[in-house]
Amino acid sequence: MASRLERGIDWGTKLPGLTVTYHFAKAGGTYKSHSGKIESVGFNAYEKQQFKLAFAQYEAFTKLKFKAVGKAKKADWVLIGHEGEEGAALGSMGPPGFKHAGVGAFNVTGDGWDRDQPGTGGLEVGGYGYITIVHELGHGLGLAHPHDRGGGSPKFPGVSGDTPLGKHALNQGVYTTMSYQDGWKTNPDGLPPEVAPYGFQGTPMAIDIAVLQMKYGVNTKYHKGNDTYVLPDANEVGTFYSCIWDAGGRDSIVCETDAGAAINLRAATLKAKPGGGGYISNVEGIYGGFTIAHKVVIENAVGGAGDDVIVGNAAGNRLRGGDGHDSIRGRGGDDRLEGGAGDDVLRGGGGRDRLDGGAGDDSLFGGKGADILSAGPGGGTMRGGKGADVFLFEAEPGPGAFATIEDFGRGRDKIGLAAAAFDALTPGKLAASAFAIGAIASDALDRILYDPGSGLLRYDPDGAGGADAVVFAGLAPGLSLSHRDFDVIA
Repeated sequence: MASRLERGIDWGTKLPGLTVTYHFAKAGGTYKSHSGKIESVGFNAYEKQQFKLAFAQYEAFTKLKFKAVGKAKKADWVLIGHEGEEGAALGSMGPPGFKHAGVGAFNVTGDGWDRDQPGTGGLEVGGYGYITIVHELGHGLGLAHPHDRGGGSPKFPGVSGDTPLGKHALNQGVYTTMSYQDGWKTNPDGLPPEVAPYGFQGTPMAIDIAVLQMKYGVNTKYHKGNDTYVLPDANEVGTFYSCIWDAGGRDSIVCETDAGAAINLRAATLKAKPGGGGYISNVEGIYGGFTIAHKVVIENAVGGAGDDVIVGNAAGNRLRGGDGHDSIRGRGGDDRLEGGAGDDVLRGGGGRDRLDGGAGDDSLFGGKGADILSAGPGGGTMRGGKGADVFLFEAEPGPGAFATIEDFGRGRDKIGLAAAAFDALTPGKLAASAFAIGAIASDALDRILYDPGSGLLRYDPDGAGGADAVVFAGLAPGLSLSHRDFDVIA
């Protein structure tokens, strides 16, 4: 059953077939449209090219195919360029089954159209003029506005004259290109310059995609391989918000800049709640980024050199923060989280996760599953949560690599010691003779020392020899630890 958001932009009709024939009206003809009687001035080659880009965007996620025909009478759609008077509509198009169905009128003198500026103006993808094309073609395919009752569709929840964005601000262009609230109106960084040639939605968005796939089927062949989606990192022509439709493979969203980024791998839920139209991934200060269409799975995320916030999904994710002080959350699935340099916060969530803090002073939280946590050479704090967890020490013991284990569960959790770093130990189960209680080795075989008074763990490479024991971890004091709580990892 369609959700409230899907019903809110569904005019209730569709074209009879999957092949849409179209005709660009030549200059000189007069046509009747939703905008009234208009005289065609024709389209130039650049304008026609931009229409074809929009057709390709609709073909990417549906089974639709668009085909040019030479005569208007043989076309499902007649597309007309006209010179509108001041204040005239930027465009209009009749939905299937209604008066002037398939007649699209486009005001070539309207804001952002820029018909004579190929590659530089608002008719480029993401510009204000290009929105007009994508929006009006949506009407031609049977989409309605979220702010009115076109075709009997309900308004989006909470939308009114006083609150145009509606409940949870779902009536905006980043969630549906059928909105009059173009772009990301609630962007915490503000908005791009008015009628800029960049910074708006440049594709049909998540709610549009869902409705049109119900009408015209799903393109299951688009982007079936392993794809990488790079976040835009400059405010310039060609920067825009888009919704990712991806039919398969193991895919990634990547930040390649020094600025902080938000990368959220959760797909649009289509529910009338936050996330219904998707979750936005973007670079701080940049007016462009991605949402992810309903049921699309993007598995991986890679942050840049800034302070990133990365959120996974229910799949098995690999989430890498890179440099900077990053916050990474895995959510469901068996995930691998890598903090990199900087003081990072890693949260595994559900599943059997691997958390690697990296070089900074990191905070690791495993979550519900049986997790492996490694604070790394920078040390930090580790909390396993529910499940049988392994707290792994892979760096050479020393003050900089000190890590605190906040919830070690004796008999449930394990402390893993990398043989390459603790080179006086033999891989396998820690020998009983290599473990001792106290702060000082009592014989030549003692290697791992637990002081129940302070909770400190020490490594002594030569037991009661001349080398000093090195503190490498802190646990709760008073634990009844034994050699059985340790494994030596080859």
